Amino acid sequence: MRVPPQVHAILQPVARDTAIALLTGATMSVEIVKCPSCKQKLAIFPYVPIGGQVVCANRNCGASIRLVSRRPLRIELVPEEATYTVDYRPESYG
Repeated sequence: MRVPPQVHAILQPVARDTAIALLTGATMSVEIVKCPSCKQKLAIFPYVPIGGQVVCANRNCGASIRLVSRRPLRIELVPEEATYTVDYRPESYG
């Protein structure tokens, strides 16, 4: 699965991730975390840097999440007001 260059990281639902790994034969370790807003299980890929911001994959949620640490895995919810910049999600300002 190829990630578009303008997107830093994409959180995918765990079931879809597992299906992709099984279909392609690829193995990649992922860490599982629950969205602080909607409680959906999400997979964090190893290429997401500490301090990186990602968006919840749940269409009804769309919460912005920042990765705080890896061991132990900690995330924090980014306030919506902090996302009101052109640089935050450049793909949404076409």
